[in-house]
Amino acid sequence: MLVAIQLATIFSKGKDLKATTYDVLGYYLYVPSFTIYDDCKDLGWYTELEKKYDLQGSDFYQARRAANGNYVFTYYGGLSLFYLPFFLLGHIIALLSNFPADGFSYPYQLCIFLSPLFYIIPAIFLLRKFLKHYYSDVAVAWSLILGLTATNFVQYATIDGNQTHAYLFVLYVLVLWYSRQWHLGPTLKNSFLLGLITGFAIFCRPTEAIMLFIPLLWISSGFNKWKFVKEDKRHIWLVIAGGTLALLPQFLYWQHATDQWIYDVGSKWYFLYPYFRVLFGWEKGWFIYTPATLLFVAGLWYMRGKVYRKSVLSFCLLNLWIIMAWSDWRYGGSYSCRALVQSYPVFILALSGLIASMIQSRYRKILYVLVPILVFVNLFQHVQYNKTILHYRGMNKLYYQHVFLDLSPTPLDMSLMHSDLYLSNFEDYPVSENYKNTTAQKIQGENVFIRQEILQSGTKNEWAKIKLSVNAQKGFWNSNLVVETTTRATPLSFPLFNAISKEDKINTYEFFVKLDTTLEPNIIEIKVDQKAFIGTLEQWEIQVLKTSH
Repeated sequence: MLVAIQLATIFSKGKDLKATTYDVLGYYLYVPSFTIYDDCKDLGWYTELEKKYDLQGSDFYQARRAANGNYVFTYYGGLSLFYLPFFLLGHIIALLSNFPADGFSYPYQLCIFLSPLFYIIPAIFLLRKFLKHYYSDVAVAWSLILGLTATNFVQYATIDGNQTHAYLFVLYVLVLWYSRQWHLGPTLKNSFLLGLITGFAIFCRPTEAIMLFIPLLWISSGFNKWKFVKEDKRHIWLVIAGGTLALLPQFLYWQHATDQWIYDVGSKWYFLYPYFRVLFGWEKGWFIYTPATLLFVAGLWYMRGKVYRKSVLSFCLLNLWIIMAWSDWRYGGSYSCRALVQSYPVFILALSGLIASMIQSRYRKILYVLVPILVFVNLFQHVQYNKTILHYRGMNKLYYQHVFLDLSPTPLDMSLMHSDLYLSNFEDYPVSENYKNTTAQKIQGENVFIRQEILQSGTKNEWAKIKLSVNAQKGFWNSNLVVETTTRATPLSFPLFNAISKEDKINTYEFFVKLDTTLEPNIIEIKVDQKAFIGTLEQWEIQVLKTSH
């Protein structure tokens, strides 16, 4: 399935495929800077490439000026090592073809875009092998199906796979594997590898330092770990050596770019006041949009007697708290909570205990019904998200309820992303006044193009349903319809661009406003908020609905 999604995305986007944009650009900049341009301080090569490829189209937040005047990358460099083999493959293809060998042409984009699968697929097989040491093949199969296809893992292993999460997922599988191996028979090699894996995870994303809790709190029957390492401190030193070696490139880069061995790239946390909406919020709550993750948490209670119980429980709870405490609790544009995806191997280990228990109980039939439903809902929402029906930032309860399992939302549905004004069963209310115009007219800049006075009807709270069709010739992507009424202090604002609108097409917008038709005059005005906007208003209609409330 993951391969099919990647291939479908490649064919649908064609030469417009872009893997190295926004946050991914921040991680990727290390590679062309050091391999092609030999310039990581001035970045004199970047401006022309941004103009040529439109890599992000916004402020250059992926790098900032250090105190010594040099540019320093905002993101850690660990992912660049994951990208490097595929960058080199793209570079060879570009050199042997007519594509520019500049680090950003199509061969590079294609190779980088495909790279997560080459790490993830072997990691999934290794995770399965690891889980089978503790649970039956059937329980493991159900756990992997649920954990990998009923969650946002699908999104971050494929279309958004070049962000940190897919690559870190691999490191979490490895740390689980080597934690078990070390406790079965501690070797110096495995001590070094555990340090190297953890250090590399930190090199990708500093908060992944909590990965260290997994091997530290793992236990082994009949084996006193702490007595052992106290007597043979080589294991401790090798863990430190592995971690230091993994992080050394980052320290060397900071020294080279900023003249400092440690550089604060800037993050803000509120550990005493975590944002529980990360889990329960309608914006993108983990439990709301991927309800299968509730079973992840439930699985934490099914690890009794397991050698990994203390390790997994401590890690998962601490990880959840850290994720909820970050100042940007939305984690940018995302489907559900993307910051937890990398730790799914650990959660799936806990989930497997719950699944195994259900299979052996009278509740197994629930499992056979529940898992397909959860998988279907998630894959359907995966499609919705990539059509921007489920928005990457602007979700709310009312809008989500109206577009749930709907691939064809109406203009009225789309308005609910930006307004909480909705009249249930509005078709049942008679129209007391109807104002409309079917003559096309030009729209220019911020001029009011609809100004309608509503007749008095003596009703304090009346509803108006507004429908208009607009063709934007200029300013489609960054303009909003602004609606002002006599009785509303704050104007309503609706983007011209949404999931069902198309550039250079006649698009329909519908929304509700509330009126007080005891007032005189009661006026509705509509305009666009951008001076540079040019378009055509094809037709409009305002229906005042006679309600009793």
